[in-house]
Amino acid sequence: MQSKTADMHGGSKPFGKQQFNSVSKPLKIAWGFTLLLYIVCSTTFFAGSDYVIISTLSLYAFLGMSAMCMIFRYGVKLDLYFGGLVVFAAAVIFGTFYSESYDTVNGTMYDYITMMVIVFCIMNYISSEKDFILVLRSVMISGVTLSGFILINYGDEFFSTIASPIHGNFRFGSDLTNANSIGVTTAVGFVIGLAFVLNRRESILFKLFDAACTCFCGFFSIMTASKKAIIILAVGAFCVFVFKRDTRKHVLKKIAFIFVAVAVVAGLLYAIQNVPMFVNVNRRLSTFTDYIQTGESGNVSDRERMQLIEDGLGYFRESPVFGKGTDASKHYFGKYSHSNYVELLMNFGIVGFSIFYFGYLVISKRILKRLFTKDAFGNTDVLAAILFGIIVISGVGMVYYYDRFFNIIVAATAAYTSLYASSDTFKALPDTKQAAKEQ
Repeated sequence: MQSKTADMHGGSKPFGKQQFNSVSKPLKIAWGFTLLLYIVCSTTFFAGSDYVIISTLSLYAFLGMSAMCMIFRYGVKLDLYFGGLVVFAAAVIFGTFYSESYDTVNGTMYDYITMMVIVFCIMNYISSEKDFILVLRSVMISGVTLSGFILINYGDEFFSTIASPIHGNFRFGSDLTNANSIGVTTAVGFVIGLAFVLNRRESILFKLFDAACTCFCGFFSIMTASKKAIIILAVGAFCVFVFKRDTRKHVLKKIAFIFVAVAVVAGLLYAIQNVPMFVNVNRRLSTFTDYIQTGESGNVSDRERMQLIEDGLGYFRESPVFGKGTDASKHYFGKYSHSNYVELLMNFGIVGFSIFYFGYLVISKRILKRLFTKDAFGNTDVLAAILFGIIVISGVGMVYYYDRFFNIIVAATAAYTSLYASSDTFKALPDTKQAAKEQ
């Protein structure tokens, strides 16, 4: 019989070929705890806050525990995705020599290399589906703690503000940090929480915890009035419902989930358009859709970002092979280009762009191969694919090649997919046939 605490695949044992010793269970638990602590603290206590030191200390704790565990294990794990990151690091360093952004290149290079070290430790931590779930649960919790931390900073002012009929320009957290970052973080937490509620077979307490986190993240994501966040909420929720895996494979049930997905997205849009506290969200979405349809918008931000993308592609055409150098966008625009694709093309040319996204092709190949393996693509794989797709799409409107939050999710996905990519024996879910018999 299936355990109540089983993962979405139904099993938590490591799979894939192990080429070195495993760490002891106490060490593994401690390693996982420092990982959860780091993800939560680094997301919650953002740069510039009074408590950023907590984030720094949690990073040192995670890196120290990672080094200890890898030493006791007598080995490290490497794969093609991480190899691509290492080669791209060389492109970042090389780009500093011909970049005109003299004041910022060192900071970007530091951010990228630090991100790469964190990614390396996370990829070495993940040796089972259970480990992958822990990373995702940490991301979900970080969306809750981030919203809670900002809410504490507002105090009673938050509730009086959203209750006011004239709060038209309010964006949750915008006076403390980047509202879009808050929105995207909590939106991703919402998608993960929703998938957990629908797909994980757990005790009622875990179900209630996941449901509470999902609602909390969803509400505050909307309150940021971030267009990216709304898109992630809508697309993520739709995909979680539509692509939910079911061992019974009932056609009517699948159709029902599609209707539920449409209803959830329609309900979300209806609430945004009609609930007074979402007035700023509705206004920003309306101007954005008008801009898409007509090319005209009253939102200065939309016009500015489209101009940055257009100008960035112009600079790429001037130096298509190696680009203008690391952080070139900050030299020409005074800021990044607001598109990961344009940022890479402009700064590093087609060479750097290809190197960076080589790892993404590796992950995509693993996911597609898994998809077409009979009875193998389970709900954990679906969630990994959805999150990976969200990040790929988000690259159109945000820069993340050195961002820790997004790269943690990509690294976890790379590590998880590499487990079954390296195994010839893990081709079916451990509980699929048994569950079918029981039902």
